[in-house]
Amino acid sequence: MSLINRFARTALVFSSPVLFACGDDAVKPGGLVVHWTHGATATCGTRGVDAIEARVLKGTELIATGNADCATDARTGTVAIADINPGSYTIQVEAMQPDDKGTYIGTLERQSVSEGKNTDTPDITLAQKPATLAVDWSVPGGKCSSSSIKEVEVTIYYNAGTTSDVNGAPQKVVCDGTYKDPVSGTDKAGVYFSNLLPEDDVVIVAYGLDAAKKKIARGETTSFAITAGDSLSKVLTLETCAGDPPACN
Repeated sequence: MSLINRFARTALVFSSPVLFACGDDAVKPGGLVVHWTHGATATCGTRGVDAIEARVLKGTELIATGNADCATDARTGTVAIADINPGSYTIQVEAMQPDDKGTYIGTLERQSVSEGKNTDTPDITLAQKPATLAVDWSVPGGKCSSSSIKEVEVTIYYNAGTTSDVNGAPQKVVCDGTYKDPVSGTDKAGVYFSNLLPEDDVVIVAYGLDAAKKKIARGETTSFAITAGDSLSKVLTLETCAGDPPACN
């Protein structure tokens, strides 16, 4: 997809309504010149990105966006955004790959927009964008309600084939537990991990626990990679461990 087509699709600037102050005097919208930087040495080319998108947010509400090309040798740059009502906003800047995947991101809190003039932001440094991972599971017999599995414990391992480092705290939820999807706002089955850093050798292990909190079933993914900005989902099959009663090593 060309940048022109991409921007025609994504670079929507939301027009701000005209405000009126005392005496019905129109309040003129302002603008922002958003300054971004990769830091001292990285460039758009070395980071594999070719476009920059800047967003103006009021809380979680998207107020306006702006886009700019990101030249191969560019280490810094700007994105202009017009027609913003005066006020204080959060500014978010994201560097995009040619396939529209965002891999580097930076945020500036409490940026003021002045009436009737353009305001320059300070430099917003772009850092590697964290990844997210949703994990669901199936249980022997197919349904949690009829299973002896009452809870599921999910752990993410980095460097799984070597040092097997636990990445963050394991999540333990009821077997048919749900999480609130941060994008759709709907409840989805499983657990959700955010702010994950990239890693080439990742394995997820899940245990099914009975009413006595004993591990009686186990599931594991094959090794996979997490890259910056990923939004991944995995489904594990829990299988009853050996023994009578079953017990997982």
